[in-house]
Amino acid sequence: MATVLGVDGCPAGWFAMILTDAGTDLQCYPDFDELWRAHSDADRMLVDIPIGLPETGTRQCDEEARALLRHRGSTVFDAICRPLLDAETHDDANAQYRELAGKGLSRQAWHLRDKTAEVDHIARTDPRAPTVLRESHPELCFYAFNEQQQIAQSKKSDRGRQERLSVLAEHLPTAEALYD
Repeated sequence: MATVLGVDGCPAGWFAMILTDAGTDLQCYPDFDELWRAHSDADRMLVDIPIGLPETGTRQCDEEARALLRHRGSTVFDAICRPLLDAETHDDANAQYRELAGKGLSRQAWHLRDKTAEVDHIARTDPRAPTVLRESHPELCFYAFNEQQQIAQSKKSDRGRQERLSVLAEHLPTAEALYD
């Protein structure tokens, strides 16, 4: 029986959709360590957080994802550099990032630094991580599910939400019920 998780950070910690041959389950975990302990034996865990942080500069995969998504590319922001995970403030991190990457650090990357650090720790220390853990970006998933076409509308709009649910329903017939 295959087990695949889709994982995203949320205010309560980490939200996981767990897909198995037997069905779908939805769970929330307070931290990534607990989620990992519960599911490190999965066949694949797809996480919407940067994995493989640079020490300096930017990641080529972020640049390629933005190019692929064209006008939806703004949904992909640069990963924070590992040395900045311990910065005290965004201003401090931003100044350091300008030195390390030659540009400013986005607020999104800064606000995700604690969650990024949680995943980075597992990715770097658990020997099972390289075979289970994968970075995944929702817009790239929708691109793949939608025959290599980006979904033009924002996920925050009614039309964009419906387009995404429609694309998901082709691959997961219970998508709308799970969303509700």
